[in-house]
Amino acid sequence: MSTGAKPFALVNVICNEPHPTGQGILNGIISELEETGLRDRVRITGHFEKNVTTVQTSVGITVLGLVKKQEFKVGSAKSGDLLVAIGKPLVGDEVVRAIKDKADRKLIADLGDITNLLKSKSVHEVIPVGSRGIAAEAIVIAKDSKLSAEFFKREKIDLKKSAGPSTVILTAIDPSGLPDVKELIKKPVTVVGRLI
Repeated sequence: MSTGAKPFALVNVICNEPHPTGQGILNGIISELEETGLRDRVRITGHFEKNVTTVQTSVGITVLGLVKKQEFKVGSAKSGDLLVAIGKPLVGDEVVRAIKDKADRKLIADLGDITNLLKSKSVHEVIPVGSRGIAAEAIVIAKDSKLSAEFFKREKIDLKKSAGPSTVILTAIDPSGLPDVKELIKKPVTVVGRLI
């Protein structure tokens, strides 16, 4: 989704028995699709493990989507864009605690945030941040657009900390659009640098 593609199919390979583990995982997948308003537009297919007894949980997910060339978001950042982190880097038990605490749940960026960000014309690029951290993904955005990333000195957010299962979304945004993004997104919004 962060590339600008519109998902049309989701294949899940759930390597567990259908009930209760497999169905619980599938319900989580469906819940995420509903959160983004995609449930009715995405065909879901896949399977559960029915032949052998499993002792560990495992799942693989592939999402297929289409994007028009002019709407493709990779390499579309511009010089002068601000690098803006949505959410807070969390990993392991930090994620579990944040999900359980309603107030802390707002620290985690999600698919709904990506959907909302992509509606803004001032948002040029969006990338989920995982285990490599914000700084590494900022460099990816910069390189894809043949630019460099300049980081601001900040103590509010650790640019090298893992964001675990993508608890942060990094955006390249026209500076004039920052107030709109802050209004649109009800999560921590931190300007971490700019593209030059």
